[in-house]
Amino acid sequence: MPFVGGLKPGLKICRWETRVRDYKRFLHEHEKSLKTPSFQQTDNHPVVGISWVEAKAFCDWLTTLEKREGTIASTAFYRLPTDREWTLMLGRFVEEDALPRDLDENADGAFVWGLSWPAPQGSGNFGKDEGVDHFAFTAPVGSFPANELGLFDVAGNVWEWCEDWYDENQLYRVLRGCSWRTETFRNTLATERHAHLPQAQVDCYGFRCVLVDREVFVE
Repeated sequence: MPFVGGLKPGLKICRWETRVRDYKRFLHEHEKSLKTPSFQQTDNHPVVGISWVEAKAFCDWLTTLEKREGTIASTAFYRLPTDREWTLMLGRFVEEDALPRDLDENADGAFVWGLSWPAPQGSGNFGKDEGVDHFAFTAPVGSFPANELGLFDVAGNVWEWCEDWYDENQLYRVLRGCSWRTETFRNTLATERHAHLPQAQVDCYGFRCVLVDREVFVE
């Protein structure tokens, strides 16, 4: 799980979505087996069907493991990216400080690749009707070019869980980035937020981790 920095002091972001191989070790240590989707995946595909609750449990487990192994500092921990951090991950997009619900569907942000729609050929893994890639379902991580920050699949492949609640009602968690099922203008907007129950397990939902060192982290 390679990480890159540069967005904020004390924050590193995994270059790609958590893979099947990464999640398998977590399940093995908890004596559980992977819930396989209806389509075929290899160890290098993003793990899918993972709820927000399960993604958080993975982050907590990885924190404990790597502190015990001395891989990360005692002041460091893994978590999901915030909605605000996700926007920074897109590279050139800036948003006001507001609830994800209030920023949702803001068409001014256009798309990760620019102003045109649908997505250009080879720009990511989206719905088959868009005809921009040859993957019917998920793609192995790193199958498409990284953005200027060195991050893969910030648009397409799987929706990724964020830390945040969608709004003040605190019923739904936020997902960003659209997925292999995405076939609409709205869903591919860089500003698009998807919201679902934290327990939801869907075959186009996944996650990526960020590593935070609270000693130097700046909000």
